Amino acid sequence: MGLDFDPVLNAQDDDGRWIVINTLISQAHCFADLHTSMEDSDKRKIIVTAELQMSDGQWQLIDFHYPGDGDLIATLKALREDRAKNQ
Repeated sequence: MGLDFDPVLNAQDDDGRWIVINTLISQAHCFADLHTSMEDSDKRKIIVTAELQMSDGQWQLIDFHYPGDGDLIATLKALREDRAKNQ
């Protein structure tokens, strides 16, 4: 039992075309929306929102938030709990 998708791109398959469009920086936190890079901006969708935190002058990834599907930390915790039940 493990991840069956790319946690950074929230996808099984990737066409390699994506772009960061929106960022929100508030104090020591940053949220950056990763979108598909379709030419028609009306068809773009958020793939994942990266959460970063400033620490010692550098941005560090904290979590990836998925549209409608929770986040990477919660997914990993659920997988750990499932593995513990099946041992």
